[in-house]
Parts: sequence; C-alpha cells; structure tokens
Amino acid sequence: MHRHLPIGIVLILLGVFVAARTWEVRPVVFHESGQVRLLGVDSWFHARHAEYSRDHFPQLLRSDPGARYPGHGRQQVSGLFNLAIGGAARLAGIARGRTLPVDPFAAWAPVFLAALAFLALFLIAARVADPWTGLGACLVFLLFPATALERSLLGFADQHVLEFLLALGTAGGLAIAVLREYEGRGSWAAGLGLALPFALLFYSWLGAPIYIAVVAVTVLGMMVTGLIAGDDLRPAGLACLRFFGAVVVVQLFVLLLLPEWVMALGRHTEWWVLGGLTTLAVAPLGYARLMPAGGNRHRILWATATVAVFGVVCWLFFT
Repeated sequence: MHRHLPIGIVLILLGVFVAARTWEVRPVVFHESGQVRLLGVDSWFHARHAEYSRDHFPQLLRSDPGARYPGHGRQQVSGLFNLAIGGAARLAGIARGRTLPVDPFAAWAPVFLAALAFLALFLIAARVADPWTGLGACLVFLLFPATALERSLLGFADQHVLEFLLALGTAGGLAIAVLREYEGRGSWAAGLGLALPFALLFYSWLGAPIYIAVVAVTVLGMMVTGLIAGDDLRPAGLACLRFFGAVVVVQLFVLLLLPEWVMALGRHTEWWVLGGLTTLAVAPLGYARLMPAGGNRHRILWATATVAVFGVVCWLFFT
C-alpha cells in the first residue's frame, strides 16, 4: 500500500493538472455556437497544416506560399505535431465513417501532450531516484509551470508543447540509458527505445538542433565529473554509443525514406546535425578508453584539459 501511494497521489495531481488547463477556457474554445475557437495565431497555422496531413497522410504541407510570404521555396516549420493531429483526425474519421474536422483534435492536443509530459516526469524521476522523488517533481511542475502553462492550454495548438515533452524524454532517456549500462542491462534495443524522443524532436521543431549543444554539455559534464570521481567511464561511453547511434540510424532512415519530414534550418543543415550526433555517439566511448589510470591529480589535470579543449572548439565553431 505504501509503495503505491505516490502513484495514487500523482494521478490525483494529474486530474488537477488537466483541470487547470481546461476548466476556464473550455467555454471559450468550444463555443456555445458549435464553433471551435482556437487560441492565438499559430494555432490556426497548425490546424491548416494538420488538415492537409489528414487528407494526405503521412505527407506534410511543404509548398505553402502563405507561410513563406513574401519569400518563396520550401517551408520548414511544419512537423510531427501537425502530422499527429491530422493522423488522429483521419483515424477517428475512418472509425466514424466520415471526414472529421481537425479543430477539436488541435484544441485537445496540447492538453493531451502536457498530460503525457506530466506522467513521463513522474516515471523518469521514479526510475532515476524513487517514486516519492517523482511525486515531488510532479508537484513542482504543477505549482510552477512557467511558460509551459500557456503552451499546454486547451485550444492553444502550438508545437512547443510537443517540444518540451520530447525534450523531457531526451533527458530521461539518456539518464536511464547510462543507469542501465552501469547496471549491466544495456542493449541496442533499449538504446533505440530510449533515444526515440530525441530522434523525433528533430522532426517536431525547427530549432531542435540547438539541443545538440545542450546535450553535448551534459555529456561533457557527466564524463568529466566521472573522471574526477575515479569512476569507470566505459559504461557511460557505451550508453552514449547506443543512445546517439540510434538517433543517427533514425536520421539516416528519414533522409532516405521520408525526406519531406526533414526540417532544415538552411542548405545541407541536416548533414551538420548528422555529424554532431555521430560525434556524440563515438567521442565519449573513445574518451573513456583513452583516459589513463592515475592518481587524483592526474584525473583533475585531464578533466581540466578536456573542458579547455571543449571550450576552444565551441569558440572556434560559433565565432
């Protein structure tokens, strides 16, 4: 009973979480006239693109003069958020035997995805620490949602709610992948499953390549602190190989078979992304194998040199 108590409390908090995002705005979004009135400007853009994906699933609307005006060419901002809404409307329409409008699905999408993020936060924290820690994390998210509250409101159909769900999955997936390696339970199949949120992030938000830098700093911190502590870095390096290697495989699959899913910031940006991910897959294990055994002073010197080299590389790349 005591073991399952945090789960019961989290489910109650989830109900409060959903109510806070739907109670006040529901009469506004689902108007008494029968219309669905989405909130904000971007919501209508996503609904229009979701409508295209509903009718042409699994295609995305890339030729959109309205999104590119006054420029021309391929629009890049439509991603899996629109495809998921369109796919849900299409699937429900098949079940009902008629074409359904996408607006209700777009309205509920942010609430549904935010609820998934809430549950994912509990599961990740419970796995990394314990269920009570997961409960505490959910309580903090409920009380201090910051901009996530706006992004997850009923009717505010914007892709950033999917972004923070997948970003949370990325952080949790990498942490769990490392834990599994140190527990001796790592595998390529588990690496692929844990890496899927990070892999899908690149097809959900145009700015997703920014996360490569964030993840790289995280991996650097993990390797350097492990080196200073005298830990065996090889399990962490192998976890990175499995995790980021799986993302590379997904990237290659999409480039070859689903090229219209690619959200490129510029010409050939996807290849820079692939190069960065490959480096994240290979470099940590190579680093772990190169680190010599030695006293505490040697480890600190190597850690300092690692941070210095990383800083110089970043300075040269970004300037």
